[in-house]
Amino acid sequence: MLKKIIALIIALFIFFSVNSGWTKAESIYTDTFLNAIPLSFDSSDELSEAYTSGVLNQQGDAKYYSINMQKNGELYFSMQQNPSVAIGVTLYDANGMEYETYYADKGVKIEDLFGQGLVKGIYYVKVFVYEGTGTELPYQLHVTRFYGDDVEYETNNTIETATPIKIGQYYLGYTDQLDTSDIFRFKTNNVGLINIKGTAAVKSDLNYRLLDEKGRLIEAKVLKASDQYSFSSIFTKQLKPGTYYISVSSDSRVYSNEKYEFVTTFIESIKFEKESNNTLKQANSISSNIQYHGLLTEKSDKDIFKFYAATTKYVTVYFHRLEKTAFKIHVINSKGRVVKTYTTKKGNESLIKLGELKLAKGIYYLDVEYFEGESNNVLYQFLLK
Repeated sequence: MLKKIIALIIALFIFFSVNSGWTKAESIYTDTFLNAIPLSFDSSDELSEAYTSGVLNQQGDAKYYSINMQKNGELYFSMQQNPSVAIGVTLYDANGMEYETYYADKGVKIEDLFGQGLVKGIYYVKVFVYEGTGTELPYQLHVTRFYGDDVEYETNNTIETATPIKIGQYYLGYTDQLDTSDIFRFKTNNVGLINIKGTAAVKSDLNYRLLDEKGRLIEAKVLKASDQYSFSSIFTKQLKPGTYYISVSSDSRVYSNEKYEFVTTFIESIKFEKESNNTLKQANSISSNIQYHGLLTEKSDKDIFKFYAATTKYVTVYFHRLEKTAFKIHVINSKGRVVKTYTTKKGNESLIKLGELKLAKGIYYLDVEYFEGESNNVLYQFLLK
């Protein structure tokens, strides 16, 4: 009998704990959210802004606001600093789950706080005193809202919740505060090579990783922090058809909410160089009017391609003008003699015409070599017409 009474007491305790919010912090916040003030944005367009201001009275005081994300997209927060106190801003979902918390330093400037990619839904913002005291503590909050399918969607820190992406599309993300990764999912239907280009973060090293369908590591690289906003080729890897994941995370010891962008390019195997191809005997055979890809692995690397002119004809050489690397391209005849040399300039990531030359009937080679700039793991493209 005593055991039954004890069991009943335990059951009642668990029941009331679950249903009264004792074990769920979000239940407490959900009640608080009932009084949240809806933020008014200046439009329902793809890009819109909202400004709000108020006064906090003491260190324990807080104000709550709601944001309606009618589509998938991004929110970005900035705050007018207060010279007397550090003011904090926390973002929650509708269930009270906390995404990020950041604090504006004491001062008089407008300070950028954090950005977050989010799925369609209702979200809540808490503005509170983090450090300092006073009787009237004014604040001003600025929120930028962007609608688009080219941003990460939190929470995406597991392969089960990964943000789906499309090959060839640029994506924007923000690294997580809680020492987790942003994970993106893509699928390949053919055998080929995937190239991933991405940006570095300003204050923290970024860890880019390529994972297989079970989350096992295939390739990894760290991009060192840099204030130069530009895309670098991170890695190129041959893949079988299947589902893969890209993981991005920052060095949380330095900084948490870092902006980054990346893009994936898939290349069919028949259009990619076959190593080793750094001598005339090992040259890859190519045809006109097909865009081919190669990878410069280091300064001393060279790639040689063989083509055939069936009659005396004019051949036009097109080459990918890269942002950080310049190339030297030699056209060589069947006797191994250089008949023309082109040097590219660093540029705008476009395929440009290098020149046109008249070739007699016969076998020729295209020798692609490094000239200056970035030299490791550089993906290039070229075309003969």
